[in-house]
Formats: sequence, C-alpha cells, structure tokens
Amino acid sequence: MNTEHDMDPDWFQQLAEVDVPPVPAHFDHEVRRRVNNALLAVQLIELATKGFLYACGEFSRALVDLLTFSVSGKFSSDRRKRH
Repeated sequence: MNTEHDMDPDWFQQLAEVDVPPVPAHFDHEVRRRVNNALLAVQLIELATKGFLYACGEFSRALVDLLTFSVSGKFSSDRRKRH
C-alpha cells in the first residue's frame, strides 16, 4: 500500500547522516534579545491602550461627579461606596 506520498526509508537514513552545523556563539543571546524586545513592545502597547482607557474612564467619572455637584449641589454618596 505504498503511495507516492510515503517516505522512503533510505531518505531517512541519508538525513540521519547529514552533518548539522554548530549553533552560532551568540545565538542564545540574540534570541533572548529579540524575545525581550518583542515582549517589551507588547507590554508597552497594552499598558498604553488599557491604562489610557482606564484613566479616561476614571477621569470622566470625576468630571460627571463635578458637573452633577455643580448643578444639584449634592454629591452622590452611592458613587463613593464603589471602591
């Protein structure tokens, strides 16, 4: 039941005998540097987007409370108990 997609065992033997070049001396350092740069970039983007949105939400709540207090003269006590 051999088809043309089956691997030839001789090919595996030839592959096993192929010499693999040694790993470059600074390979580990280079990989770590690239991974760390990518992680730093992702974390900074996440902080900028999520942190900025959170700060905007908190600031808008404060502005709404300021406007509510300015118009009504009363500070809503239920908002103070959220935290």
